[in-house]
Amino acid sequence: MAVIDFTKENMEKCQCLRCPVQDTSECVKTKLENLKNLNPDILPDAQDFPGVYCANGCAYCEDLNREKECQCPTCGIWEDYGLGNATPSFKYCQNGKVDEYEIFEEDKYLEEGGNEELEKDTFER
Repeated sequence: MAVIDFTKENMEKCQCLRCPVQDTSECVKTKLENLKNLNPDILPDAQDFPGVYCANGCAYCEDLNREKECQCPTCGIWEDYGLGNATPSFKYCQNGKVDEYEIFEEDKYLEEGGNEELEKDTFER
């Protein structure tokens, strides 16, 4: 099973900072302000970054407006990892991190020319 890593690259791709679910959160605003004081060469602790919930789990901020539209399907991470086939497949700030996405791994294998008949038992469902 593949894992989504909390990396600078994924932080840059992450759409959470532009998501309407977080746009009125005072907690998110405070975390972003605190990030400005950190060394940009050092990866912050996951709980200090209001995003990449697909890798880190539910949001630490409790004042998110989860009634607003989720932007996960517009995210580069969501696209890169094929998270439409994952569990959960969106609203990671509320539903937690991705638990599995073996289906994507199989799809990627087949897209790259893998033999579906030969490899049926290779991927767990």
